[in-house]
Amino acid sequence: MRIRLTGDTDGILEGANLLAGDLNLALDHTGIPIRAVKRSGGVRVDIKNAVIYYERPCHFYRGMMLFTRQLQSGRTEAIIEVPSIKRVGLHLDVSRNAVLTVDSVKHFLRKMALLGMDLLMLYMEDIYFLEGYDRFGYMRGRYTPEELKEIDDYAHTLSIEVMPYIQTLAHMSKILKWDDTWSLRDTEEIIMVGKKETYDFLDLMIKTLSSSFRSKRINIGMDEASELGLGNYLRLNGYRDRMQLMEEHLINVLAITEKYGLRAMIASDMLFHNDGGAADHYEMGDTTECPIDLPENLDLMYWDYFHTDVEEIREFIRRHKDWGKTPTYLGTVRTWESFGTHYTQSAENSNAALAACALEGVEEAVISVWMNDGAENSLFAALPGIFHFARQVYGGEASDFSIWTGADLQSFLLLEGLDVIPGGNGGNPSKYLFWQDPLLGLFDYHAARFDAGGHYKNLTKQMEHAIFRMGSYESLMKTMRKVSKVLELKSQIGIKIKQAYDVGDMEELKYIARDVLFDLMVRVEAARKAHRRLWMETLKPFGWEILDARYGGLCARIDSAAQRLTDYTNGDISAVLELEEKRMPFRQTDGGLPTVLTYDEIVSVGYQNGPVR
Repeated sequence: MRIRLTGDTDGILEGANLLAGDLNLALDHTGIPIRAVKRSGGVRVDIKNAVIYYERPCHFYRGMMLFTRQLQSGRTEAIIEVPSIKRVGLHLDVSRNAVLTVDSVKHFLRKMALLGMDLLMLYMEDIYFLEGYDRFGYMRGRYTPEELKEIDDYAHTLSIEVMPYIQTLAHMSKILKWDDTWSLRDTEEIIMVGKKETYDFLDLMIKTLSSSFRSKRINIGMDEASELGLGNYLRLNGYRDRMQLMEEHLINVLAITEKYGLRAMIASDMLFHNDGGAADHYEMGDTTECPIDLPENLDLMYWDYFHTDVEEIREFIRRHKDWGKTPTYLGTVRTWESFGTHYTQSAENSNAALAACALEGVEEAVISVWMNDGAENSLFAALPGIFHFARQVYGGEASDFSIWTGADLQSFLLLEGLDVIPGGNGGNPSKYLFWQDPLLGLFDYHAARFDAGGHYKNLTKQMEHAIFRMGSYESLMKTMRKVSKVLELKSQIGIKIKQAYDVGDMEELKYIARDVLFDLMVRVEAARKAHRRLWMETLKPFGWEILDARYGGLCARIDSAAQRLTDYTNGDISAVLELEEKRMPFRQTDGGLPTVLTYDEIVSVGYQNGPVR
């Protein structure tokens, strides 16, 4: 449909032109006239008079989506949406192997604008070029200066601020692993504080990014730094209180951000567990005092992915306010645990947190998408969670999802089924049941208590039917269907091998070695190829080598398992020692399935890494 925008179009016309195609619209001087009226009060769509009222450009762009909904449905009632939080944004992780192509970032920017979001936090530890440090981001898919400018220019057209999010204290292992930064290392993850060379290095990082983006804000991280001062710093300087070190370091880094006219933000978790660290990143503790003096020129980011009680979250927000800082809230779509995306848990956290934010006057809320431990999942799998987050702030209808994406919401939600085995009570089984060794069966004790095979067989069928309702995200569903196809067989294969071995069923073992394991290897290879296609369509190629190695390692172990069983059934060996071992729980649970987040833990209990240099 062709439309023509009239009225208050300054600052929105170019952005609307970028977004029109996503809504199957086209801006044309001969099109149906739609008047834009700028005024306070969020978004109002008057379909009868063809008017979109808006306060900020992001509201107009959301209004375009709502106008399209009314046109397509034939409904004529006006829509009024007043956001419960002033500003909503998205955080994208491009540092954990999965580096989005520039086109993919642009795709997310358009989707953000249509939801009424106007802040993008781009998390990039070393994913950009740093003059004088050739190995900074080397072979990691780092963005060129031209690519960063292209991203920022595109976002600017959509009135979206791109705020760089880097690390200046912890989470710096990929930066500190090289010889030319070795002298800056406290621990494997933490930079050496209090050292001139450290601040010269951080100055160069911040200077580089200040020239790459229009934003005058920067997130400098400083989260999860529980080992601060306990490595080389301790050896050279002796023990000092961790929070004193952090405070001194923060002052030094803020001097750099001020030098480049930037206002800094840090994550606030370190201020809440000054007892040496805790499993829960946010603990209220016995004292109400902040463990450091918070400078005026600093903002705090309260990130909370786990709490689901409104009053508890309100208390954490109040603690920030008691310290003179109303925080930015950062939630998450749980894409970072496995192949599956945990939409239900994400929504429970978002619902409570956004309600608390509204009650406490938080003005900025951001939803994060992380890619931990190899990035087996896709950033695009987060779309339903991002959509839900925006709905909690603005309102809207579930049916808007199909207008927003061209895909069916219920089909997308099937991706959660990879980790939702009936009776399993949570966990991330798709990760460890996929990667675990078929002979060692480290998770077979848990899998044997549930009909995982039957669950994945049914899920595979559902995904097959859903592929054609995924619109431009078809490759995502095709890939995860292949993963489910592997799991319907592999989730049970170790259990069947052990059972046959224990009762001496040689014929069953021969059948498994000759036919079943061969079938499994074919399925794994099909999943790898589908996954590779998805990766190359949306991401830079760097990082795929990690998953290629995992898939290849799995195929090698399936081949070895078949050979071991063949040797046994042929009488070449008297026992399969791996099958002599009793299957035990990998982790104690309440009867449900465990959560195990790293491939290294899953694939073997043996040593895989050499000593740290």
